Amino acid sequence: MAFGLIASSVAVPANATALSPHPALGAAGSVANKAAKICSSVPATVSKSHEIDVVLDDSGSMFIAPSPQRWSYVKYALMVFAAMLGPTDEMKVLLLSQKGAVAKTIQGTKSGPSQANVDAINAIQMHGGGTPWDAVPAARDDLARSKAQSRWLVLLSDGAFDHHTATSGEFSNWSKSLGTAGHTFDVGYLGAGAGAPTLASAPGFHPAKASDNISEILGKTADLANQIFGRAQLKPMGGSGTTIDPDIELETVLVLAQGNAKIGTPESGKDQDQPLDLLAEPVTIPQPSNPR
Repeated sequence: MAFGLIASSVAVPANATALSPHPALGAAGSVANKAAKICSSVPATVSKSHEIDVVLDDSGSMFIAPSPQRWSYVKYALMVFAAMLGPTDEMKVLLLSQKGAVAKTIQGTKSGPSQANVDAINAIQMHGGGTPWDAVPAARDDLARSKAQSRWLVLLSDGAFDHHTATSGEFSNWSKSLGTAGHTFDVGYLGAGAGAPTLASAPGFHPAKASDNISEILGKTADLANQIFGRAQLKPMGGSGTTIDPDIELETVLVLAQGNAKIGTPESGKDQDQPLDLLAEPVTIPQPSNPR
C-alpha cells in the first residue's frame, strides 16, 4: 500500500494551509479516488518553528498476535507525519525500548515533503519488550531545552506504561510549567487499539484514540498534525473526480490519497492574478517493514 501527499502552492500569500486525511481530495482542481505519490512545490509560509519529540511504543503487543498489523499502521502514519514537516521543523523519534535514547532525528526541508525523511522513519526497527516509562520524561526534558517556538511531545502507544500510571493532569502540568508565551509546550497522545487507556483532554494535553484500523489511525494522526502545524482541513466534495473550492486564499494545499490517482491541474479563482504551481516530484510512502 502506498500513500500520497500533494502540495499545491497558491501565489497569493495567506496564513492558512489545508490538509485532509481523506483518500480523495483535489488541490483546487479534480482528483480521482486514489493517489500513490507525494508531490511538492513552494512550502507554506512558516509562522513558527516546531520541534516534535515522538515517543513510539515498540512493545511486543504492537507487532505480535492478536494485532500484528498495529505496528505497521502506526509507523505508516508516522511516515506521513514526517512528510508534513516545514522547513524550520525538527522531529525526533524515541522508542520505549531504548529508554530515552533518540532513535532518529529528521529536519524539514525548504523543498517540501522529503523522501529521505520518509525513508528514515521506515528504517526504524522495533525491538519488543515491555512498556517502560523512561523515554517519556526523557523526551520532556529534551523539549525543555529546545528553543523552538512550538514544542510538542507526542505519544503513540497501545497500552498502559509499566510501573507508571500516566494521567491527563500530569501531562497538563508539564505544559503549564514548561510553556511560555513565546515557546509553547503541548502533549499529544494517540492510543491505538482497544487496550490503550482513555485519557481526558486537559489544558495543553490533546488525546485521541483509534481502533486497529489504518484509516482511523491515519486520520487521527493527520488531525494531530493539523493542530501542531496550525493547518485547516478542507473536506472533499463528491467521490471520483472530487474537487475542493475553498472560499479563502490558500498558500499551500496538501492532498492525502491512496492507490492510483490522477491529480487534475489546479484552477485559479477569479481574483487570482498569478497561476498556481503543482510540481510532479514524487515521494512515495511505502507499507512499512521491520527488518530484523
